[in-house]
Amino acid sequence: MTPINSWTDDQKKLIFNTVAKDLGKADQALFEAVCLSSGLDPLRKEVYAVVRGGKMAIQTGIDGYLKLANQTKELDGMQVLFFDEEGNESEVWLKKTPPAACLVRVYRKGAAYPFTASCRFEAYSQSNQMWKKFPETMLAKCATSLALRRSFADLSLIHI
Repeated sequence: MTPINSWTDDQKKLIFNTVAKDLGKADQALFEAVCLSSGLDPLRKEVYAVVRGGKMAIQTGIDGYLKLANQTKELDGMQVLFFDEEGNESEVWLKKTPPAACLVRVYRKGAAYPFTASCRFEAYSQSNQMWKKFPETMLAKCATSLALRRSFADLSLIHI
């Protein structure tokens, strides 16, 4: 398959009017170049252009990290564990209160030990609807993203 060198005018219109709004021309060109060079698709929520304080940040989504890790053919599984305030672990979070922390282990073929990352709810939680409605899911996404970045540091995973 031949790599795509640019988006069509219709693709640009769709992307910059929906999932990557409010970007100047230079930021649009940079975002397009990063997406094309990495193979990540903003319409599939693999990569995001986020504007904060008038500056664009390009962030890889959890689906983007998983896509890139899977493409290496070296991802050998993951384990997600939630912890309560007393340190009791669970693979499934059933309590109505958010977990205190989440630990993710990423197994990479050929590695003697898993790559791990942990996140405390208190440190990562944001005061928005998604964190209030799905606290365990959001915390697991943070820990998974961090563990995948540690596991596959040799990939050009995007976090600009």
